[in-house]
Amino acid sequence: MKKIRAKKNPIFPGTGLCDPHIRIFRDKAYLYATHDADKNSPEYRMRDWHVWSSPDLVEWSHECVIRPEDTYVGPSTDCWATDAAERDGRYYFYFSNGVKDTGVMVADNPGGPFQDALGKPLLPEGLTPTKSYDPALFIDDDPARTPYIIFGTPVWAGGDSYYIARLNQDMVSLAEKPRKIQLDDEADDKPALHKHNGIYYLTWQSFYATGDNVYGPYKLAGNTGAALDH
Repeated sequence: MKKIRAKKNPIFPGTGLCDPHIRIFRDKAYLYATHDADKNSPEYRMRDWHVWSSPDLVEWSHECVIRPEDTYVGPSTDCWATDAAERDGRYYFYFSNGVKDTGVMVADNPGGPFQDALGKPLLPEGLTPTKSYDPALFIDDDPARTPYIIFGTPVWAGGDSYYIARLNQDMVSLAEKPRKIQLDDEADDKPALHKHNGIYYLTWQSFYATGDNVYGPYKLAGNTGAALDH
């Protein structure tokens, strides 16, 4: 297993990782990211996804490479943004098939190996007016630990906002039709959702918005001056 000690930025020298999400599983940090394979190419060339782990955010171990050939996608250079979640001791890896759709894989270990859970997209193309990619997973702190998936794109990228849907407890099917998130600003790429002291925090780029309901409305609260200019 390849190990790297992060003495300074970047934490993975010489390795192009994009849109990372870090999750804490089994008292260890796991980083899930896509991988731009060719730094000299003017276009994105993302042929796979990578998983790294760390007990202290300093010493990192490479856990596995996840290849699109092991999913319904097949060989691809469109392995875009990801996220992961845990439910009942199993681990779920959600991935973007370019801007087309979103799939899900499952494993018994947070570092893999992962297998395609459905053999088809979880969020198929055309599901909503926005494009079904850039997933973010959120598990609420209610007694049922209700899981949600958030995704979407702004108007300039061909979408109309972020969307959210409750997942079934199996983590690989939707429990409801996705709803458009009520947000008083324009959405952008790669959302994330967190909760603290009963308040939901929707974040993207350097912005964040808050709400007291998971579906919104969300009011822009951070970096408001920059938001007016973007």
